[in-house]
Amino acid sequence: MVSTTLLVSGGGSRVPGGPVAGGTGTRGREAGRRAMPENELELGPRRRALHGVLLELKERAEQERKAQQALCGQLELEKAVRRTGRAGTERFAGKRISSWVPPAGRAGEAQIPQDAEVLLAVVAVWSAWAGDPSLAADGRVEERWLRAERARWERLLDGARAEREAARMAAGGDAAAQGQVRAAEWAAALEAYRRRVREVHWRLNLDVLGASGSAGEQPKIEVRQVFMPQSCRPHVANVPGEVRRLLAAGELADTDLPPGMEAKTVRALQESYRAQPTRPVLEVLAGEAGRRVVVLGDPGAGKSTLAKYTALALAGALEDLPAELAGLDGLVPVVVELRQYAQAQWRDRTIEDFLEHVDRQDRMCLTRPVLEGLLAQGRVLVFFDGLDEVFDPAVRAQTARRITAFAADHAGVRVVVTSREYGYRAGEFTAAGFTQVMLQDLEHGQVEQFIRRWYTAAHPENPHLASQLTQRLLGAVRGVRAVAELAGNPLLLTVLASMGLGKTIPRERREVYAHAVEVLIEQWDKDAKFLTPHSPVTGEAAQALEWLNVDKRLLPGAGHRLRPAGRVRALADRDRRRVPRTGPVRGRVLGPGVQPDLP
Repeated sequence: MVSTTLLVSGGGSRVPGGPVAGGTGTRGREAGRRAMPENELELGPRRRALHGVLLELKERAEQERKAQQALCGQLELEKAVRRTGRAGTERFAGKRISSWVPPAGRAGEAQIPQDAEVLLAVVAVWSAWAGDPSLAADGRVEERWLRAERARWERLLDGARAEREAARMAAGGDAAAQGQVRAAEWAAALEAYRRRVREVHWRLNLDVLGASGSAGEQPKIEVRQVFMPQSCRPHVANVPGEVRRLLAAGELADTDLPPGMEAKTVRALQESYRAQPTRPVLEVLAGEAGRRVVVLGDPGAGKSTLAKYTALALAGALEDLPAELAGLDGLVPVVVELRQYAQAQWRDRTIEDFLEHVDRQDRMCLTRPVLEGLLAQGRVLVFFDGLDEVFDPAVRAQTARRITAFAADHAGVRVVVTSREYGYRAGEFTAAGFTQVMLQDLEHGQVEQFIRRWYTAAHPENPHLASQLTQRLLGAVRGVRAVAELAGNPLLLTVLASMGLGKTIPRERREVYAHAVEVLIEQWDKDAKFLTPHSPVTGEAAQALEWLNVDKRLLPGAGHRLRPAGRVRALADRDRRRVPRTGPVRGRVLGPGVQPDLP
């Protein structure tokens, strides 16, 4: 499968249509984004069926609990649902039930649950209260019950969603859209696509990190379970990553300066840095600056995962759209992995041509007429992910020009570009009016929250073990400087958490760094992102390989540091011997591949 992803927004948005007659002005675009409230739509048979089955189960469960003189209110339901351990239930609020299952006389006010997993958890709790064997003794959902009931409840939920979308299209009177496909068929296609998105993108791809050391494979962890929204700052060009981190910590001194940097430059940087406060990156994406923005970051900083998480959020994969992204509600996210678009066969073709190819190849249910209608109405958020992964500088520059031309041609569409800072050239984007921000390391509180979430997700069936592993890694982060230095980087924190599944966290600086370098260079960029160049290794390819090794946090300390140029030469020599000109890398053909997602 080609890993470029077209993701269609879920629950809260009106079904997309064709171009709005009379132009694509701001007022028309904003009107197009507003969805008709769910309680104003006619209650059709499928929505009525879902409400009726839920109401019957709720009433039966409450009757049984009252007969046992047990509590069955919203608070008790909330506690029981959270104990099930299903994804998304950790934030479930019991008061949500009043909107899902209003009394029979107010059935028209019923809202459709956004998350099938949360709905299944609620159904499991109510079924257990009614006497069914749906929960284990520890409160978790019984797998046998889940296998028997999942298909039924997903059919009910999908049917209700499709009916809602068809009603919204009809109520919106979008004649252009209805002229292309019938409303019901369109709604069904969108719902089928949402299901496909959930199947393909729910899990973090951690296999490239190697065996965890415990069960021999990485745990199954969802993006939404561990994603940590970072902060960002306005980008300051030509400031090395290590200098930037010392600035953030307030520890930059004259002795820390790289060659060619003077003390007065340090003072100017410090003043400039203090004048630019951090902002949550999700707020930036949803704000005015997010209409045209380049998000820069170190290797493993979470740029691609930011794109995936935002797309999943807009596709309805979360129980609620994060408040920071409220300004994007109703937009259709499109994620383009630039290492694929930059391939030779697309260099004389448009971005729209490439997206049409992806739709046909992966059967993404977003055809070109639909996409062009959405673009014309400004209802799209496009992520161009991984500009740095285009090795050839000339092709990279050409790709940047195509992105800015696309943005100019679709003035109402939001465009986000992600790239590593090393090798990035700002000129094209600055001239096109793009804001440029730099992702910051995770804060201490976020690091600790990530660790707790990671091990809870890795061992849902064994909370005691999850707690032990959490405390062990927290102790290492708090007490071992080498570990703490790595933990602010989301990928490297993931590496540490993965190491902690099977063995003691290394406490020697050299051992920690050696493992991190191996993962970042040998596994992450080459096996996960398919960035090994064809041999023979040219000077251009060697420069690209050097990008993988520019972060000082990944190199041993004084007396042990591996010079980047030497590292590049060693990698080039090795690859010249090992990699055939067009051969596979561990069973996969060089080029397109599934992008691993890490928080």
